Amino acid sequence: MLPGYYMNKQHWISVRLDGAVPQEEVVRLCKSGYALIFAKLTKKMQKEIFGE
Repeated sequence: MLPGYYMNKQHWISVRLDGAVPQEEVVRLCKSGYALIFAKLTKKMQKEIFGE
């Protein structure tokens, strides 16, 4: 894992998908990042994403 390219390097990382990082960890990292971003969206935007 490397510091996030074009991102805040304190909070984001880059992951090379060359097999060095287990797939389960990649999925966990993606879900964690999605949750961080989703939580900062407005309630209206969150509802739109869920199709409500």
